[in-house]
Amino acid sequence: MVALIYANLGSGSSGNGAVLAWQEGDRRRAILIDLGLSPRRTRAALAELDIDPTHVAGVVLTHLDHDHYGARWARSLLAREIPVHVHVRHRSEAIERGVPEPCLDLFEDRFRLGDAFEAEGILADHDDVGSVAIRLDGLGRRIGLATDLGRIPDRMLERFVGLDLLGLESNYCPQLQAASDRPEFLKRRITGGAGHLSNDEALAAAQEIASRSDLQHLVLLHLSRQCNRPDLVRAIFERGLPSLAGRISIADPRRTVGPLEIAPGQARVSSIFSRSESEPGSRPASAASCIERQRSLW
Repeated sequence: MVALIYANLGSGSSGNGAVLAWQEGDRRRAILIDLGLSPRRTRAALAELDIDPTHVAGVVLTHLDHDHYGARWARSLLAREIPVHVHVRHRSEAIERGVPEPCLDLFEDRFRLGDAFEAEGILADHDDVGSVAIRLDGLGRRIGLATDLGRIPDRMLERFVGLDLLGLESNYCPQLQAASDRPEFLKRRITGGAGHLSNDEALAAAQEIASRSDLQHLVLLHLSRQCNRPDLVRAIFERGLPSLAGRISIADPRRTVGPLEIAPGQARVSSIFSRSESEPGSRPASAASCIERQRSLW
């Protein structure tokens, strides 16, 4: 069976990026999710995971905020002809931000990501043009990633079922947000339903998703440095999801978290391109739990 890892390379207002990588025999491939970290830092983080830039088969951008895409990536993307998957709603912004047009691969809902994954994008409210939650199906695994969303879309809860790994924003503590010296307009933007998720909102969503999945890993993303704390988030989630204690990772703005090995889940009986909209609401809790592997996974 193909080995598959997920690693978060950095998460926060200073930059966001993650990688999925797999190997079958001597063949290694990788997919990048968001390019908010500099090319230099990303290359260094990938090197720690024994991933070369030539292994990158594609990129998917959740949205085009400066901490999710940096214009310095344009030259590398164009030189390597790497497809950059962007929601059609974000096309103009992508071009304005410097994503090379020859690399743009637009999607509206479902698309192929690399040669191993089928993906589905789910629009969520975030500032003016929204962000995209991503569900990935491939290699016998199912992954859901959602960050920078002001509220949880119903469709995301409907589609995020049977996941093996969930990456979910848990941005702020309401009490720390209210007590901060941030200007009121910024507080309203963040908490008003089109900004970011609070810890309580993220926990409620994670509980719903976990009830219909057999999660091996929960990765909590995009914590506010001013209005949140990793120890607070861990305590909230371990109390609210005791079955996942020991399998909760908190992304860090300064370092790579992972690699997390994702074991094969229950056999997938259908492609997201061909299945009916109704899916089983849960899976047997029989898959073995994964633990974090050493960086020498390959």
